[in-house]
Amino acid sequence: MDEFDENNNIPELTISELSGVIKRTMEDAFGRVRLRGEVSGFRGPHSSGHSYFTLKDENARIDAVIWRGVYQMLDVKPEEGLEVIATGKVTTYPGRSVYQIVIDHLEPAGIGALMALLEERRRKLAAEGLFDEGRKQVLPYLPQVIGVVTSPTGSVIRDILHRISDRFAAHVLVWPVRVQGDTSASEVAAAAPAMPARGIRIRFSPRLTATAETVMASHRFGYPDIVRTEPAAPVAILTNCPQLKITSEAAALRYSAP
Repeated sequence: MDEFDENNNIPELTISELSGVIKRTMEDAFGRVRLRGEVSGFRGPHSSGHSYFTLKDENARIDAVIWRGVYQMLDVKPEEGLEVIATGKVTTYPGRSVYQIVIDHLEPAGIGALMALLEERRRKLAAEGLFDEGRKQVLPYLPQVIGVVTSPTGSVIRDILHRISDRFAAHVLVWPVRVQGDTSASEVAAAAPAMPARGIRIRFSPRLTATAETVMASHRFGYPDIVRTEPAAPVAILTNCPQLKITSEAAALRYSAP
């Protein structure tokens, strides 16, 4: 049998058929995997709501995608330069003949990487002058109205009300916000500018219900949103949030927990 006959015996496939075989082979071989790498090329969700970026280490990289519905539910969101552990399914994208990981879970790879990213963000905010003492509001003496930005239920608000009543008479307005979840940052940031209309001269921002690692990784309390409101707010802000040292630096005063 000559070479021509041997070639004729090779099954003929379309490009789509070959892509389908490769896709099934890869998915059967790997299933779900956990990959550790650095987020690269992340510019936020696409207009479709999906997120596209790459995960890389010192020798290789892999395309990554997070579908819109998954992205909205993630506790930890991707951030450029952040080292993460991504869990998902390895598959192929036939349209570009590439393989990729479809991520359904994301977690920080280590507190050291997060701290480095946090410090970089703090330096950038400091360069904007957001921590300058001259920009902070002066604490009023014996304010008549105090605003507390927190969940209206739980031990935190009870502790604050108890401590205030022990010291002097003041009217306390509770500004209800979520202390967990994707909308927390925007709710907290929106509180200070709206408070003067209610006669509030001083605002408490109690601690959050989250671990330091989760907060730093997820950026739920995405520091820029909150930090930029604090020195510009027409009310004096007191904060007690060890997880968010950056926001504490921008506040008029950081107080100790009762």
